[in-house]
Amino acid sequence: MGLAVTAIDDRTEDGAWYFIPRYTGPMAAFTRSRESNVVTMTSVQTMVDNVIAVLDGNSISWLNILDHGNPNGIQIGDQWITAGTLPHYSAELGRLTPYFSAGATVHLQHCESGQNRSLMRALAGIWNVTVRAGTGLHNSVLRVNYSLEPYVLCNADRCWDEPPPPPTEVDWSRKACCFAAGTSIHTPQGFKAIETLEEGDSILAWNPQRHTVEPARLEKKDVHAGRFPVTRLETMGKFVSATDGHRFAVDRMPWTPTEKLSAKTPLCSRGGVISLDARTFAGYVDKVYNLVVEGFDTFLVGDHGLIVRDH
Repeated sequence: MGLAVTAIDDRTEDGAWYFIPRYTGPMAAFTRSRESNVVTMTSVQTMVDNVIAVLDGNSISWLNILDHGNPNGIQIGDQWITAGTLPHYSAELGRLTPYFSAGATVHLQHCESGQNRSLMRALAGIWNVTVRAGTGLHNSVLRVNYSLEPYVLCNADRCWDEPPPPPTEVDWSRKACCFAAGTSIHTPQGFKAIETLEEGDSILAWNPQRHTVEPARLEKKDVHAGRFPVTRLETMGKFVSATDGHRFAVDRMPWTPTEKLSAKTPLCSRGGVISLDARTFAGYVDKVYNLVVEGFDTFLVGDHGLIVRDH
């Protein structure tokens, strides 16, 4: 499973931005306090160099790029990427291409960049990823786009509007409550992607009586095929993608399904309690997975080892 990386031009602090005085550095410092794998950039080259350096041999599953933008182009450091200038920078940007994992996303967190679909398709073609952007003004502190229009998603061939979240009135207890492919499962041998596990494998489970992590036998792996909406849960710069209905351990509360989680929810992990930073709709997948664990009915997901129930 790849890393989530954020590249930010901290020189955007100078002057007035979003109608408040800014000073050099605070937004980058704020971003680092909330996320892992944050790098700064002053140009296309420094962005590429710094992103590659922070990977330390890992791949990229999600790349946020935070800078100024408008309907004509996006800024990366002191350089503007537009339809006219992109050929000049394409080789440098292309150095990132081999580092993206399959299904990776680049989120352009620039104002109005989602209005330039041709540029989004061109960037998607260089990187072989999905490019995501909003069409309105973007607040890089709150990490929201103020447009009422949906986010735009593009690959090299086409663009489409990001689907809305599923309606909350759906009875998810009758649906598959699972995780998307690529979800890291903790085992005695390290992380393993959920889709690679086999019945009889040894994984790590949470013993609620002893409050310890212990090896347990994977009794069954359920695989569901169809079209499933998934939610992306972000904790300290790491992501887990789950369907609604799957239950997470929450500090001093009952087991809580995905759709009831919100920012600041205190999630229980193998290392202690950590705060949920964000919960966003991540789109649809055609296959999801769940595990049935012998004895404990629990397992650990994601880089932080969030404690979840089997279902």
